[in-house]
Amino acid sequence: MRHRRRLAHSLNCALLAACLGLFACGDETPAGPTPTTPEPEPNPTVTGLVIQPEGPVQLVAGGDPVTLTACAVMSDTSTDCSVSTRAEWESADTGIATVEAGETRGVSAGETTITASYMSFEAEATAVVTAPEPVVSYAFEPVPASTITVGDTGHFRVNATEDGKRRRVKEGVTSTSPNVLSLALEGDRWRYTGVAAGRAEIRLTVNDEVPLQHTIEVTPRAADDRWRGIRVEPEVGRSGYSRPTWDVRDTEIHRQDGAPECTAYTQTPITTVGRGDGLDREHIVALAEAWDSRPTGLTRSDLRRVAEDHANLTLAVASANRSKSDRDAAEWQPEHNGAWMAHRVVEVKRKYDLSVNATERDALERLLGSGPDRITCDSTDGPQADHPPVRTYRNCTLMREAGWDRGVHRDGGTYREAWNDAEKRTYSLNTARDRDGDGRACE
Repeated sequence: MRHRRRLAHSLNCALLAACLGLFACGDETPAGPTPTTPEPEPNPTVTGLVIQPEGPVQLVAGGDPVTLTACAVMSDTSTDCSVSTRAEWESADTGIATVEAGETRGVSAGETTITASYMSFEAEATAVVTAPEPVVSYAFEPVPASTITVGDTGHFRVNATEDGKRRRVKEGVTSTSPNVLSLALEGDRWRYTGVAAGRAEIRLTVNDEVPLQHTIEVTPRAADDRWRGIRVEPEVGRSGYSRPTWDVRDTEIHRQDGAPECTAYTQTPITTVGRGDGLDREHIVALAEAWDSRPTGLTRSDLRRVAEDHANLTLAVASANRSKSDRDAAEWQPEHNGAWMAHRVVEVKRKYDLSVNATERDALERLLGSGPDRITCDSTDGPQADHPPVRTYRNCTLMREAGWDRGVHRDGGTYREAWNDAEKRTYSLNTARDRDGDGRACE
């Protein structure tokens, strides 16, 4: 009996030891073997080729290059981009894009394929080339004055030139200080008016950039706002204008002029007066200009009286009439008989209470003292200007024929010399003749 108890005790101890040592009380599984890190592949091989960066390459013709990199894909999934310098590069169309050692340049708009080759592997990338933004130059025509007086009014156009083609700009032109200098668009030209003393800039804004600007200093005007009985005020503008119907015969106009043997503006001989004489009936104060400078309450009936008033009519050759158009005396002056024209302007403006702005007043004052108050047909009559006629010319041929054979230069008549007043005004009226913008017209 004692022997059996000893055996049972021994078995229980063995079982307990097994439980404690091997199974930690019998519920947990024994720990497995410790994992090991695989050894790196001793000599990975190239399994493919890729080009970085991925996706289409965006280029601009003639712009900055983009550098591509060729990377070898290895058998151990790593990449080796050092092979890029040993790879061979090729463009499918070098007329669109070129590539050298991965440096890719756009040549012209289009799409082509860039290929990199290394060992027996190739990779491709698409190159998309767009055309560069067009180069556009902007210019004032004419350049506005640098200094004006409160009440002065002037006009200018803004031209944009692209690929040799010119267009008028009617948007994006502003004054930095509208309370000093106001702007208004009239057709395809801008009218600027001095409102108060100060400084303002005329700016052209295109795509948030300012490619064109001009500073104007506005000075106070004198207390006397009348000149020779004429109101000195800014023009009120062309809103509501329409040309009235009117009719006056050439013979009546010729008689009112004193039956001269030539036209006033160009001293062209008059051989026939009447039907088929080839002459235009010219309004000395243009009807549109009369409307611009109208007093309060001027009606279309009043404008017709201005149109049919003999004091406001003369005969002119077509080219002179078209050249003058609706310009005032500050913007256009005739080749001959400027004093006679100025006296007529003063007479008509005083009669119908039409205003002049300060710039026009100053131009008329100069003209009034430049010769006799009559039409002369001999170019030697009266004081002669020491320069060719100051006006707008339709082309360089007419400009040279008038005597501006040297051209008018931004730096002076013989280039790099100081401008005289006549050259300043002529250049400002004929900036369209300076196609390349170098300051030399009709060169």
